[in-house]
Amino acid sequence: MKTVKRVVDTAFWEDEKVVDMFSPEDKYFMLYLMTNPHTSQVGIYKLLTKISAFELGHSGETVGVLLDRFESKYGIIKYDSKTHEVAVLNYLKYSVVKGGKPVEDVIKRDLSEVKSTELIKAVYEHMSLFWQRSDRYFDNNVKDIFEDILLKRKEPKEIINDNDNDNDNDNDNDNDDSYHDSYHDSSNSPAKAEPPLPYKEIVDYLNQKAGTSYRASGKKTQSLIKARYNESFKLDDFKQVIDNKVAEWKTDNNMAKYLRPETLFGTKFESYLNQSKASSPQNYGGGQVADNLPW
Repeated sequence: MKTVKRVVDTAFWEDEKVVDMFSPEDKYFMLYLMTNPHTSQVGIYKLLTKISAFELGHSGETVGVLLDRFESKYGIIKYDSKTHEVAVLNYLKYSVVKGGKPVEDVIKRDLSEVKSTELIKAVYEHMSLFWQRSDRYFDNNVKDIFEDILLKRKEPKEIINDNDNDNDNDNDNDNDDSYHDSYHDSSNSPAKAEPPLPYKEIVDYLNQKAGTSYRASGKKTQSLIKARYNESFKLDDFKQVIDNKVAEWKTDNNMAKYLRPETLFGTKFESYLNQSKASSPQNYGGGQVADNLPW
């Protein structure tokens, strides 16, 4: 049997949805979805529950429950019960790490073998915003391949174009994009230049208040800050969130490690901003549970 390598980003273990919501069983199943021997380059492949149950050591019923949970609760996958195919919606962010004709040929081949057009549409709709903002030169080619096959399968061109327009204002993709919750800080649009975002001022403020040493040049940090700016938050909002959580977490050994960009500037940013100034941190040792946990 030919060995196929699949890419799993180490950031998986720090991803907000993984940390906040996944049980150990969920983590195991997510890794299975990304690396099992039936996977394809595009993340859409045939998944028979009986075979998955054998490979995972679960019952068929458990696999069914997990599939439903990952589709209905987490929004990470789509499953077509008619064709017995699954789509891991953001798989292409990690399965494609370089461009070129050989990679594009594999993507075309894999898509041609997918029976469910609905799953191809689901991946296209989920990935469109990422492709538009990506600074990876080959992502636009991947987008074009998807559009070509959808048109060949008689999906109206208007639907494809409308999806591009709708995704420009779709904040849900920024918030639910796990695994893994990020997009590249770029745009293919030739529109007028926007003023640079205050990455350094925000990160310097965090380092000063929390006693940390994060770099403002980090792509993940910049993508989180940009995502929040796209939601109309401003510099003072970032400083307020930092002040709130430093006051609450800095002196708590269990919570101080969460004074980091991926926690503070992630999808709970607005709730952190709107909480009242934190009182003294609550103590785990005394049996109390801290409010506003990052998970």
